[in-house]
Amino acid sequence: MNHQSALPIAEYTLAYQALRDTTWLLNPADPTNGVNGLIKKGETIWFHRDHVGSGPSWIQVCLRDRSLPYVHLVDFEKIIVESSEGL
Repeated sequence: MNHQSALPIAEYTLAYQALRDTTWLLNPADPTNGVNGLIKKGETIWFHRDHVGSGPSWIQVCLRDRSLPYVHLVDFEKIIVESSEGL
């Protein structure tokens, strides 16, 4: 997947861990487009500081492979140590 964001990947610095197996979507505005994947319980992803707390809607994140899909924050918990470098 090669989805681009208006925000640089380096700005996704808040590490969160999946509380359960959860699905990501490439385009939550069109969930029928078939582009989705699985984040396994315990896997780490990175949120942008400005996106956290924006509500129950889909939030763009950065995965380990540097792709930028969307997830629900409720499926993740913050990892206490923050990285200033992100990925």
